[in-house]
Amino acid sequence: AFIGNGVACSLSMATVECALGAEVSGADYNVQANLDCTSGPTAESTPSSEQRELPLHTTALEAFLFAARPEWQAQDVAAVQLRINQGGICTVAELRSALRRHEAVGGDPPGALRCLAPSELRSLKAHAGIGAGGFAFTTSGDALLPEATASAIASAAQQQPVLPARQFEVAAETLEVRAKPRVDSPLIGVLYRGELLSCARETFDGWMKLDSATGWILREQVDSAGMGTSSVRKVDDQPVVRAVEQLADAPGPQRFRVVHQPSVNVHVGPGRTAKVQGVRTCGSEVVADWQTLHGWVKLAHRAGWMPSRNEAGEELLRCIFVEDLTERREASAALKSSLSQALSGAAVRGLRGAL
Repeated sequence: AFIGNGVACSLSMATVECALGAEVSGADYNVQANLDCTSGPTAESTPSSEQRELPLHTTALEAFLFAARPEWQAQDVAAVQLRINQGGICTVAELRSALRRHEAVGGDPPGALRCLAPSELRSLKAHAGIGAGGFAFTTSGDALLPEATASAIASAAQQQPVLPARQFEVAAETLEVRAKPRVDSPLIGVLYRGELLSCARETFDGWMKLDSATGWILREQVDSAGMGTSSVRKVDDQPVVRAVEQLADAPGPQRFRVVHQPSVNVHVGPGRTAKVQGVRTCGSEVVADWQTLHGWVKLAHRAGWMPSRNEAGEELLRCIFVEDLTERREASAALKSSLSQALSGAAVRGLRGAL
């Protein structure tokens, strides 16, 4: 994906063409290559020459939409992506294919593109190299990329972590999709009972990131009685392994204590075959931003990745807020037991006095 036509621009890993397909975090992958794009600009697709900072965790399709329509805000891009996702377009390649078909056939746009205004369609086509003013394409439909771009794409393919996704279906009657993992974030869509989705990671307060579409969902909903019920149910045969099942009371990073002797490795990626970049000794603490659904945590401040369990299922990391919660529950149970015994003894003594 290109940030601009006819201007020198910056290509971050978040904008890389997604043959890569998965989400890329702009904070984690900041490899850039300066491009001198030679194609002529069009009135609607030429963005400002200022570099645009993409939001964290930007997918390739989102990056394409941001680049094609620089005036769109994050919520605009999220809403458009969700609608075209629902029409069956989930990758840049699928979007380009739909745009090419429309350019060739003409008439009304296909269903997945009906949410777009004519000017928006023209911007996307120009950015995709379809019609006048676009980039040159090979007969196979692939862009003729500058060498620096191809190098950045290859680098992204090697560095980008692969998070194994798990398949779910919606168990609730309706399930809101938010642009960001918080309840006050813009509502960008609704999923209905029985719809399928895939997720690979989750915040510690229970927001699951949609893997093949834009948006976040809550894995638990609170009913009218104040009870939490699961919003989704797993439908594949792959286990869901979380570093911590208990939902945090507040959003944000969580502290973990290393509980495995003598230490636990820190990897550059979320897998045991990834290079080891350090160790954390038993008893030390680490801070994690979020967890995957195959048992890993992403350490804060780009500090790497750690497994929460070993291959035998033994605990390696323990969430400190869960430890604190367990201690409070045990103390509360002990207090209730003591009070119950004291009240029971007083009642027996009173009965004896009455007799």
